[in-house]
Amino acid sequence: MPNDSAQTPPCRLCEAAPTTKVMPAPARPMWHCPYCDLVFVDESALPARDRERDRYLQHHNSIDDPGYVATFDRIREAVRDHAAAQPNPSILDFGCGPTPVLVELLKRDGFNATDYDPFFAPSFVDGASFDIITCVETAEHFAHPRATFARIAALLRPRGTFIMQTQWHAGPASIHHWWYARDATHVAFYSAETLTIIANLLEAETLDVLSDGLCAFRHCRVSPT
Repeated sequence: MPNDSAQTPPCRLCEAAPTTKVMPAPARPMWHCPYCDLVFVDESALPARDRERDRYLQHHNSIDDPGYVATFDRIREAVRDHAAAQPNPSILDFGCGPTPVLVELLKRDGFNATDYDPFFAPSFVDGASFDIITCVETAEHFAHPRATFARIAALLRPRGTFIMQTQWHAGPASIHHWWYARDATHVAFYSAETLTIIANLLEAETLDVLSDGLCAFRHCRVSPT
């Protein structure tokens, strides 16, 4: 009798195995990690890079849209909170998309902010590091989240802050009718339980849940004693 666990992919965040198929089956094959609660799209269903880029270009986000600007209020508040203890922080918005609205807002707030996106702003100063990294509605696009969070950790200065916002799933059984999982570029879904693994990857001393889907990992890159 074949070993089913050998046929399942390891978790793309905590690397645990075996993972289990998400049931009822969503439109794309997905897997659930029972250890860290990550739900991720099967490798065969990941979008091609050109189609992914085209999808992002369909977003029409503007700094002139008050409603859209208001979605960044809590992130800006979290940045200001960190800046109270870290004057003049260097900030990176990781995954800014084709229109880096948050970066412009942070600059208007008086901060030194830089944008990064693998498609639209793929480079910054070699060797740069940052006191704060924001990641707003971006983590759900990480095809390989463990590697991407490791890269974010490497870009953070010791005792830096990582602020992440993404929708949390309500359990693998809910995925098949969840609107957030219908976007072909959304390929990784997290829950409150998943955050501990991310905190470990970032070597964060403190995890603050600021609201549903929004959290701050503070004092990152501080090895546990």
